[in-house]
Amino acid sequence: MKKVGNRRSNSDLLQLLDTLATWVVRARSGAVGNASSLRAALKIASRKDHAHDSIESIASVSRFDNQRLHIYPRQIRKLLEQSAQTSFESDSSLMLANSGALTSMKRGPFSRFAWIFSRTGLGKSTAHSGLSH
Repeated sequence: MKKVGNRRSNSDLLQLLDTLATWVVRARSGAVGNASSLRAALKIASRKDHAHDSIESIASVSRFDNQRLHIYPRQIRKLLEQSAQTSFESDSSLMLANSGALTSMKRGPFSRFAWIFSRTGLGKSTAHSGLSH
């Protein structure tokens, strides 16, 4: 895997989507959830992001190549877009038709991806978001 400090390229992170590991989703107010896979952490980020409390990062508690990973907002947004494309390549017209369906002024930049998880089996992941803000 190509290393960029303790960051990874999007293609490397996409390969880790379903790898069992512990991830923590952090907003300005603190931890807003934890998950057992990166895919589940992205789901939490898309659900919990709001304009008044935006997502700051997703961090791995588990180590990869003896390093913890940190994913920041710009890369989170790109991962959500890319994971949506790979998950729904066969039904891209549905994705394009609904991409702005949940956008509003009060929601954060990742919230438009929440529909992805509500329409697939991804919503049944093992994510745990017991931490609240």
